Amino acid sequence: MGWMSRGMHWLGVLVLVCGLGSAAWLYLDAGTRAGGLNDIDADSGLEGGLHPEDFKSYSHDMEAFGGKIWVMLAAVRRQVTGLGQGRPLAVLVGVFSLLAGLVLLRATRPLPRPNVSPDATARADRDIPGPPAGDA
Repeated sequence: MGWMSRGMHWLGVLVLVCGLGSAAWLYLDAGTRAGGLNDIDADSGLEGGLHPEDFKSYSHDMEAFGGKIWVMLAAVRRQVTGLGQGRPLAVLVGVFSLLAGLVLLRATRPLPRPNVSPDATARADRDIPGPPAGDA
């Protein structure tokens, strides 16, 4: 195992430990804040707050101006935005760090050596046909 392979191995271990540790911290921290003041909108006083997408008139206007595709894109944008906070973010960080760490660890494994005996190699060299004798 060369110095580069050893370095990639330790980098993979570091990515796994730091990534999964961060994901666990984010997950536990999101669980403690679930009912706190962070989820209450200051303007409306309601938990989770009110968004324009919650009103029927907003959806109607979106459909009138941009068609059904705008309504669908707004719903997708809202779902993707939700991935960037709380427990979904922790799961996302955990999955990506697990994949990156395993890829780095797999890259450091040596390739298997072919099990070819020296006799088989010598026989293969003899069986290769050469140029015909009369063409010289």
